[in-house]
Amino acid sequence: MEIHRELLKGSTSPSIDELKKLAENAGYPLSTLYKSVTGEEISVRKCYVCSNELMVLIPHLISKAVDLLNNVNIRSFVMAVKSGSSIELREKSIAEELGVESWESIRRELKREIGKAIQRIKDLRVDFKNPDAILLIDLDEKDVKLMLLPLYLKGRYFKLGRFVSQMIWIGRNGKKKYKLSIEEVCRNVLKVVNGVDVKIHAAGREDVDVRMLGDGRPLIIEVKEPRIKNLSITTISDLLANNPIVKVNIEGMARPSDVTKIKEEVHQKVYGILAYSSDGLTTEDIVKITTTFKNADIRQLTPRRVLRRRKEMLRVKKVYEVDGVLLDKYLAYFIVRCDGGLYVKELVNGDEGRTQPSFSSVIGKRIDVLFLDVLEYLES
Repeated sequence: MEIHRELLKGSTSPSIDELKKLAENAGYPLSTLYKSVTGEEISVRKCYVCSNELMVLIPHLISKAVDLLNNVNIRSFVMAVKSGSSIELREKSIAEELGVESWESIRRELKREIGKAIQRIKDLRVDFKNPDAILLIDLDEKDVKLMLLPLYLKGRYFKLGRFVSQMIWIGRNGKKKYKLSIEEVCRNVLKVVNGVDVKIHAAGREDVDVRMLGDGRPLIIEVKEPRIKNLSITTISDLLANNPIVKVNIEGMARPSDVTKIKEEVHQKVYGILAYSSDGLTTEDIVKITTTFKNADIRQLTPRRVLRRRKEMLRVKKVYEVDGVLLDKYLAYFIVRCDGGLYVKELVNGDEGRTQPSFSSVIGKRIDVLFLDVLEYLES
């Protein structure tokens, strides 16, 4: 710019020689300026960094990126450039040789120029925090890869029937142990988002023979590589609410950080228990149980029934209150509010002394759970 200013003032030396040296190395627009001043064409050297390919490479990469995006239906994206390319290494070598501490890198230039073009052509927004996809540029290969990030959907599931597992349970014979699972119902979302796989993250789990009622149990559905993300929540929720036994209500979109949150949050649960004792039950037994288990600490060793898949450890959980009613000589119904993670079946039967205290130990009679339901999931 300083040379141009000098030339406009009428100076011819040494500005013309300096302009020629710069134009030979920089090319356009200095080569055009040199020609307008001198009337002479100039031979421009190839760029040491990009070998004069950058002006051709940018439209090529834009075209490739647009072709990839034409096959998906997303709302947002972010650009990335693979590090360590030969262009980047040559750029850094110049900076080191000249002692340049900061400069506008080619990687940043590419991300900006290609990103702006995609925004304009595809009417997509850039989202640096939670994009639907990443467009990764490989400068050495002159290629673009589309990385579809998982879709996270938050909601709640309800189990209206028994013997439904949370995940697909394959037995040793290679066949499904239970006809239906929460996971299978959630996999129906693949039909509308065109993903490759589904993983569910739930706030704990109940036994397969336990119903999940009330307001349902919180969960997040993670869909791998969804090609369609621009869908309404209503459309997805309606699809997952069709099963008569398992219903999944989708409440909105979630973020990856919500997966950790849903697994770590502290909660309480309210259970409904139909209990049976072959020794017979009395009103006094019911009163003793409801009185004893008022803000009571329960010490539980890992139940025998799950020791094959969970390590032995001592858990201390709290039962806040128990209400009960005697139905007949052998049957009673209890409502228990307790900490999440408490093994409720063992709270009732005592698990041969591994849970203390238990309903059985308090009344001195064997008492078992016939049917168990989660009535409420109380978030902290």
